[in-house]
Amino acid sequence: MTRLSLPVIALLSLTLPVIAQGESHNLATTAKADTTVWFVQTEKNSQTIDMAGQMMETGQTVNRTFSVSIKSVGEDGIRTVEFEAVRVQGIMSLPMMGEMEFDSANPVDNDDFDGGMMGIDVGQMTEALTSVVGHKFTVKIDSFGRAKGMPTLVQTEDEQKDAAPSVADQAKVLIEAAFGQRPKKDMAIGDKWAFSDVAGSNKLAMNNKIEATLVKVDADSFETKLSGSIEKGADAADAIDDEDESEEAAMAAEMIAGMEVSNGKVVGGQMLSRKDGLVTSSTLKATADVIMETQMGEMMMTTLATKVLKRTTKEKAMPKPKAEPKSEPKSGK
Repeated sequence: MTRLSLPVIALLSLTLPVIAQGESHNLATTAKADTTVWFVQTEKNSQTIDMAGQMMETGQTVNRTFSVSIKSVGEDGIRTVEFEAVRVQGIMSLPMMGEMEFDSANPVDNDDFDGGMMGIDVGQMTEALTSVVGHKFTVKIDSFGRAKGMPTLVQTEDEQKDAAPSVADQAKVLIEAAFGQRPKKDMAIGDKWAFSDVAGSNKLAMNNKIEATLVKVDADSFETKLSGSIEKGADAADAIDDEDESEEAAMAAEMIAGMEVSNGKVVGGQMLSRKDGLVTSSTLKATADVIMETQMGEMMMTTLATKVLKRTTKEKAMPKPKAEPKSEPKSGK
């Protein structure tokens, strides 16, 4: 009988994991029909602004609760996916305006909220944030979680109101977030792939250039680490609507054309479920310094944005009904 010495056994114990780490894995989604998962995405944005020597701070937190349901899976791997958002709520803080809460489940009329010298239409802003609620969309999703075209509105017996193109775009972003970022070729632990992610509004977009690294594989999930840089997104020509010929739009386009972005950094990670083919959790944190010329002079801004996606349930997302006040017991005579 051959005996193995302790040094040889120790060497084998070190070698086996290295062999396992060299194995390549297909990270394409395995989501099956009749799968439904609920998510809540928490997006936080804050800015510290130096406007010609005057310091200001802004902040916004938005929680979006939605579901993704796999309706069918084709032989080519294309999935028909249904999306529904049931609640959007959060809080925003604006200079000279204070804090303001908003909640699609408990709507508040913010039309009369003072926009101050910034001229912000708060009612319009909160309506845009919550407009994705009350609609159902379907879209075709490929094996790597990317939408093939824009989501289309599902018309039900309730005769849902029409949704603006921007609402369909919000739905698309959330659907793709639920599938996560996936490479189109097999990956071993330590392998990397690149992708882009647009952050911010259409009129002030930042383009995140991100590199993903597969760092861990087990029976339940693929774990990836994310890191990258931030660049200026849309140029002045893309910064305004084609039909918007107002003086304000022209000024905004000019500001964006001269905008400088520096020190842009992105870090984060994601867990992809190997059981149901959707994201278990993901985090993305982006920071950058921005300089632009305004009517009041040079504006310097430091931005911080985070997006966290976690699983939840519809029941947890919706507000609890208020308890009825207890009636005072009648005193006996």
